[in-house]
Amino acid sequence: MLVFTHKLTERCYYTFQLVFNELLGLAYTVTTDPSHYHSFAGEKLAYTDSPPGSGFFLEAVPLLFETTITTQYPAVFPFAGTRALFPTSKSLFPFDVLAASFYLVSRYEEYLPFEPDQYGRFPGNKSLAYQHGFLDVPVVNCWTQELKKSLLHFYPSLHFQTTPFRSTISFDIDVAYAYKGRPGWWSAGALLKDLVFLRKTFLTRLRVILGRKKDPYDTYSDLDNMLTGYPADILFFFLLASQSTRYDRNLSPHSTCLRQLIRHCHAKGEIGIHPSYYSIDDGDLLKEEKGRLEQISGQTIHRSRQHYLRFRLPDTYLQLAEAGITDEYSMGYAELPGFRAGICTSFYFFDLISNRATTLRVHPITYMEGTFIEDLQLRPEASLTIIKQLISRVKQVEGHFLCIWHNHTISEWGVYKEWRQVFEETLRLVYEA
Repeated sequence: MLVFTHKLTERCYYTFQLVFNELLGLAYTVTTDPSHYHSFAGEKLAYTDSPPGSGFFLEAVPLLFETTITTQYPAVFPFAGTRALFPTSKSLFPFDVLAASFYLVSRYEEYLPFEPDQYGRFPGNKSLAYQHGFLDVPVVNCWTQELKKSLLHFYPSLHFQTTPFRSTISFDIDVAYAYKGRPGWWSAGALLKDLVFLRKTFLTRLRVILGRKKDPYDTYSDLDNMLTGYPADILFFFLLASQSTRYDRNLSPHSTCLRQLIRHCHAKGEIGIHPSYYSIDDGDLLKEEKGRLEQISGQTIHRSRQHYLRFRLPDTYLQLAEAGITDEYSMGYAELPGFRAGICTSFYFFDLISNRATTLRVHPITYMEGTFIEDLQLRPEASLTIIKQLISRVKQVEGHFLCIWHNHTISEWGVYKEWRQVFEETLRLVYEA
């Protein structure tokens, strides 16, 4: 298909690649020459501000032709059972699907002034998607499916390549073990505190330290058994902070237990770095932690997910790319499930400040189990209802389902009672026909 636009900008080029090539699987070429467009006898689409007289016309709003970041006020309206942005009146499609997709996928609103949450993050409840009730829908994927229908109605012979639904089950190893592997002085102090404050954990801690009981967070063999038979991509992200802080509480990276665990998980799936809480402000700290995981695992690390899903755009993503990360897995809200970038397939990060696409591939998450447990404080049954709906919506658009779990939440220990069943049901829902 020939695509005409009056000005081929970096934003246009990026969005054409995303929508036409990656999401629709449509072969296309681009021209800015009106005479070439008018004389072309095959399937063609014009993305400009006024109808060109022939071909499929998409009316363009100014967004993709701008080079600066300005406050946007996109009108939101009902469309195909969900919502859409940037309505138009002269087009064969009811809104500028390219500008709308770019606005969400680039996370344009996160470059504008906002009041951060207590962890310095962009709050999910301040997002356009949440405020207009479509955070739980991968609208960009839905929009492109509707665009495909319109294009096929106009050009029945157009060929689109499709990609099948896929899934990734990922784990953040924030605290590898509850008691096992801690230094002797640390364990002795913890036992003393248990006694002083009459904590119920005293006996369990003591038995684990003495080797008479399995650590409550040691769920790795259970994971091996549960994942057997499921053709999932498995990812493990390890927190390897050099010092313990209020937010970074994993075992020491020098711990023999932790090093053995990393090698075990590496044999079962892919591994990545889980940059520590304060690495967001220190690129050298990120490189140090990444190098530490490479030394332990013996492989080059190119996957990453931010601890607490804590990142700032574009700084954090540029910092990750500079450190050698090629695939990033933090695009979601810690406090809300759903599609932060409005999409359930991976995409290249576009830096709005430099106004260019980067080589960092962003893999959006669908949900994190801690969101249901800690932030929404939902029971397992209620959480599973939401999870089922999210999985169904990703399947409907043949997207990529990616969820976050932690080793301790499937332990069936304490507040995590019954959450293992939620994990097992998630696997069943993902892989049922």
